[in-house]
Amino acid sequence: MSEPEQPPDQPPTAAPSAAPSRGLGIVLGSLGVLGLAAVVLILMTLGPTSQSESHPAVGNRLAALELKPLTGEATPVTLDDLKGKVALVNFWGAWCPPCRAELPHLAAVADKFAGQPDFRFLPISCGQGGAEDPEELRGRTEETLQQLGLHVATYCDPAFTTRHAFDKAGRFEGFPTTFLLDRQGVIRHVWVGYYPQVSQQVESGIRELLGSAK
Repeated sequence: MSEPEQPPDQPPTAAPSAAPSRGLGIVLGSLGVLGLAAVVLILMTLGPTSQSESHPAVGNRLAALELKPLTGEATPVTLDDLKGKVALVNFWGAWCPPCRAELPHLAAVADKFAGQPDFRFLPISCGQGGAEDPEELRGRTEETLQQLGLHVATYCDPAFTTRHAFDKAGRFEGFPTTFLLDRQGVIRHVWVGYYPQVSQQVESGIRELLGSAK
């Protein structure tokens, strides 16, 4: 898969998180219109460095991960399956324009490491809010992948176990959000929102972690 053409430089954009649990760090549903606008504005003005290495989740170990197959050749994934592996975990939604813009770039980066047995790319398709119907989610995801011309395995987080675990590790605040885990399950980089530099930073981070000792 070739690298998609990069769009002109622009500030990062992100859609607010729509997860239903009050346990998540930011419950946007409880905010008024002005509060929601402020959160989106903050996400759009964060710089690449501040998001990648200074996010509060960086340096924390992930406590849980339970993913179900959604499309393609995906199979169930747990935290145990990631032991000794570098994992790129991307939370995205078919309803989220920044997610749709970012996913082809992440897929192109992941394709460069497709032959590495100690690397996993886990794009997790998420609904816009409330309980997620697996069949509806699968249909929207397949339609979006077809529109984007992508052939990647995708996953779902039906019990919100994985989203809650990432939120507990440091904060889950919007879509798209991408986490890069090292071989010990420690979060080393976090990218919130989409901006043109994401793919280069992600590729650099993966190469660094794959080059580290097992």
